[in-house]
Amino acid sequence: MTDDNTNASSSPSTPIMNHAELHRQQTVRLAALEAQVKTEQPLTSQRLPLLSLQNNYVDESVKGFVNGLESLNETYDQVRTVRGDGNCFYRAFLYSLAEQLLPTNDDSNEAAAAASNCRRDFIKHPLETNWHKILSLDGYTELTLEIFYDTMCDLIQSLSTPVALHDTLAQENASSDYCTWFLRLVTAAHLKLNAERFLPFVLNGEASESTSTMMNASSDNNSKSYANQVMHQFCATQVEPMGRECEHLQIMALAEAMHCRVVVEYLDGHSDKVTRHAFGPSDKASSSLYTIHLLYRPGHYDILYRKSVS
Repeated sequence: MTDDNTNASSSPSTPIMNHAELHRQQTVRLAALEAQVKTEQPLTSQRLPLLSLQNNYVDESVKGFVNGLESLNETYDQVRTVRGDGNCFYRAFLYSLAEQLLPTNDDSNEAAAAASNCRRDFIKHPLETNWHKILSLDGYTELTLEIFYDTMCDLIQSLSTPVALHDTLAQENASSDYCTWFLRLVTAAHLKLNAERFLPFVLNGEASESTSTMMNASSDNNSKSYANQVMHQFCATQVEPMGRECEHLQIMALAEAMHCRVVVEYLDGHSDKVTRHAFGPSDKASSSLYTIHLLYRPGHYDILYRKSVS
């Protein structure tokens, strides 16, 4: 009887101990994987020849990627790879935008003044404008978020050389992450402030024409309340958390909010052709638009550089 009681009391602890050990081992593996990724994948690489990406596709079954890169090389000749950590779109957007705000090689006082004014104007709009939009929404408080806004403004204001920019955005757990999350906030705020317009995208095509008609026929308060509720949940789970990959909706929202044009070259490997999608204001809307060129391969974004016009 005593033996039976002893066995009964000790056996439940065994699964608990095994679970704890399994969790410990999983934590160790994840930490090792994270360390390996940080070693092998910098946050952003130096500029590389675009065709160097062909080295990733040596198998005949992925020939579509090789041929697609050949086609793309007619327009672009360089690429800057970005770490594949779920933040690659925002990080690529940040880096490319900052590059375009760098001072030129012209050392004249006029050029320096123009570059300084350009950065100052960009901080005022769209950065400051978006900051006020963020603070206008429930759930966002200045005290907890200002460090991310300040880091973004400091980055833009302190731009000096390409080397300094790369060094800054290559640092782990520093400006790149802070600014990346600020861009996520900008994206979320723009979606929330335009919830009814973006709702069909969130519903991923499930909002049929009849559903849209029904929503339009309902009272403004009910329609707006539903859209706000859905958008709030979407942003809380798919936009604001670091590591969440983005879809067309987030690209569209960030391009609009930052008044930038985003051109994405889609290379899926299924064919030799590359599909281009453009987001944000059209070129006709402003002659001074910043245009960000990105390469998309399944689940990942890198920065593209157009060939110089000779």
